[in-house]
This record gives sequence, C-alpha cells and structure tokens, in this order.
Amino acid sequence: MPRRNGRPIVAYPSRLVGEVREAFAFVQGFVVFVDLEARPAPLAADLTHAFGLTAAEARLADRLIREESLEAAAGGLGVSYSTARNQLKAIFQKTDTHGQGQLIALITRLAKPQIRGA
Repeated sequence: MPRRNGRPIVAYPSRLVGEVREAFAFVQGFVVFVDLEARPAPLAADLTHAFGLTAAEARLADRLIREESLEAAAGGLGVSYSTARNQLKAIFQKTDTHGQGQLIALITRLAKPQIRGA
C-alpha cells in the first residue's frame, strides 16, 4: 500500500484453513501489515546475550540503529568520539560485521516486532 511520503506498507493476507479455522469459527482470514518505515530495536540485553557486547557497546549499537551518527551517539552517551570509535570497532569484531550498514541490518533482525492493537 503506497504512502504519500515514505516507504509503502506491505500487507500479507492469509486465509485460515482446516483445524485452525474450526478453532476460530467466526474468522476466515487475517492480514499482517509490515511498516517498512518502522525500525524496532532489540533490547540492550538481547545484544549483550547474542553477541557478547558490553553494556556500553550495546548502548552505542542502540543509538546507531536509530540512525544517529557516531559523533552524535558519542555526545548523547557522554563519551569522547575516540571512545565511541573504539567501542564500534569492538562491536564490528564481536558481530563479524564491517560497516555500520551491515551492523544495522544484522541487529535489526534480532528486533522484536512491535504489535499494535487495531
């Protein structure tokens, strides 16, 4: 479904069949909507557990996922740019990535989807 501004919303319709349909007698199908503009972020604990990031590295990765520059992330975290750069190098090593784009793509796959009520 196109938008005036931004990426489209993708809809995946599906029909309930068999035993599942019997369990939901009044429901014939459902639609899953995916907002391509939404970027749910994983929790810092997920990053620490999955990749062995320190708490400081997880906070930095979280800021980068939200499309902050490294300089802005460093300022927001109250660390020097060189400290943030060293942390980013450690994050790249621990996640086996080689750039911020690759890192963001990997980490957003960990993100839990945000379910919104109708």
